[in-house]
Amino acid sequence: MLVAVRKWTGGWVPRLPLLLAAGLLTAHQGLTASQNVLTLQHAITLGGAGNDRATATAFITTNVIAVAGVFEQTLVLGANTLQSAGEQDGFVAVMTDGHFEWAFRIGGVGLDSVDAVCVGTNGSVYAAGRFAGTINVGGVQLISTAGTTDGFLVAFSRAGEFQWIRQLGGNGDEFFSAIVSNGTNVFAAGSFTQNATLAGQTFSMSGGQSLLVASFKTTGSLEWARKVSSTQSIQPACVTLTSGGDLVVGGRFTGNATFSGPPVASVGDYDGFLALYTSAGTYSNRTILSGPGMDEITDAKVMADGKIVATGNFSTGAALAGQSLPAGETGGLIAVVDANWNSSIARVLPAINARSLAIGKRGVIHLGGYCQGDFSIGTQNFTAPSGATSAFVLSGALSGLVLGATIVSGDGFAYLFRMDGFEDQVALAGFASGAVTVDGQPI
Repeated sequence: MLVAVRKWTGGWVPRLPLLLAAGLLTAHQGLTASQNVLTLQHAITLGGAGNDRATATAFITTNVIAVAGVFEQTLVLGANTLQSAGEQDGFVAVMTDGHFEWAFRIGGVGLDSVDAVCVGTNGSVYAAGRFAGTINVGGVQLISTAGTTDGFLVAFSRAGEFQWIRQLGGNGDEFFSAIVSNGTNVFAAGSFTQNATLAGQTFSMSGGQSLLVASFKTTGSLEWARKVSSTQSIQPACVTLTSGGDLVVGGRFTGNATFSGPPVASVGDYDGFLALYTSAGTYSNRTILSGPGMDEITDAKVMADGKIVATGNFSTGAALAGQSLPAGETGGLIAVVDANWNSSIARVLPAINARSLAIGKRGVIHLGGYCQGDFSIGTQNFTAPSGATSAFVLSGALSGLVLGATIVSGDGFAYLFRMDGFEDQVALAGFASGAVTVDGQPI
C-alpha cells in the first residue's frame, strides 16, 4: 500500500490508499474554476507481503486522517508493524502529514475486515466491520455466534487508546458497513440474515436479509435500533447526517423491502434506496432507484444549503423516484434530494462505476469511482492507460462540465472504495495491482 499526496492550488485534497499487492493514499488540495492541474507532493509506501487494501478514510483535522482496511501476513505502517493472526485481519490507523502515529490490528484466525471508519468532534476514531471466530480487541474477547460472521463497532481515543467495542451477533452472517458520528452519537448501518442480537436486544429474521440501523452514544450505550426486512437481500453502503441531524442511509436491495407500511418490490437484479430517519430513530421517507438490471446508491453527502447529494449506478431503463434515466445507457449518476424529499437527477455519467462523494466548501463536488478503459464526461475525454480498470476523481459543479480529473492506474487495475472530505480536502481509499501511476506519474 502506498500514500501519495498531491496538490491543486486552491480547492481540494484526496489522500487515497489503494491496494492488492500495493495500496495508495493520495491527497489533493485546491481546485478553482480556472485551475485544474495536479502536482504530486509525496508518496509513502504502506503495503505488506500479502493482499492488502484500504477500505475507508476519514479526516480528523486538515492534516490528520484515519484510515482503515484489511491485510494479510504483515503490514508496515511507518514505525508500526502489524502481524495478521489468521487469513485476513483488519486495521485502523491515524496519520499526520503522511506519518503514522498509531495503528491497531483487529482480527483472529478467520477472515476479518474493517470496512468503515469515522471520527468524532473530539478526535475519537470509530471503526466497523466483521469478524469470524474469536478476536481480542483491547483485552475484550469476542466470539462470533455459531461460527459465522458477526459485526462489530469499536471506539478509540485520538491517541489510539481502546475505548469500547460492541458486537452484532446471530446465527447467520452479520456485519456493520457504514458509520457516521455527530460528536454525541455514532450511527451504524449493517445487515443480518438470521435472528440477531445487539446490546441485549434481539431482532428477528423476516424472510431473507435485514438491514439494521442503530444509534449509540459515544460512550458505547445503544440508544435505538431499527430493522428493515427484505424477502431476499438488503445491504447498506453509506450513512450521512442532514443539517438538522437526521440520518440518511443508502444502499441496495433485492426482493420486497419493508421500510414502513407496504413493502417495496425491486424491479431488477437489485434496486437502490435512500432512507431517512429522524435523530430519534423514526422512519421518515425514502427514494428508490429501480431498473431491470443492477441499480444502487453507493454514497450520499450533505451540501451547505442542506440538500442531499447522492451517487450510485444505474442500468438501462432505470428510473429514480419515477424520473427516467437515459435509455440504452448504463453508468453512474449524481442525484439531489431537497428538504421536502423531492429527488432530481443532476448528472448522468455513462460507462463509469460511481462509488463515493465529497463536498468542497465552495460547493465543488468530488466524485470517485473506477472505469475500464477511456471515458468521457460532457465534451471532455479521459484516458485510462492500457485500457485497464482505473480509479478516478472528478471535480466540478453539479451541472457544469468537469473542472478537473485525477486518474489512478495500476499494471492490472485500480479501484476506489470510499472518500471523505474536510473543508477543501478530500481523502480516498482503494487498492491497485502492480506499479501505480497518478495521472501518468509513477508512485
